[in-house]
Amino acid sequence: MTTLKQPRGWINSALSIVAVLFGLMTLKGGGGVLFGDEAARIAAGKYVPLLLWFNFLSGFVYIAAGI
Repeated sequence: MTTLKQPRGWINSALSIVAVLFGLMTLKGGGGVLFGDEAARIAAGKYVPLLLWFNFLSGFVYIAAGI
């Protein structure tokens, strides 16, 4: 029977940090369009509201996964 090697601790930490940062950027970008002023919506161009909400809520999942 073979056993799988676990990734090193620093690799897990680096991936966790990347996931949390990506989640924060996703929340900032999506939240700026959803809750920002009209200029933010115009700067975003045409977008699909359902996908924008999905992307915004996914930011919380990325942060939870990183933690």
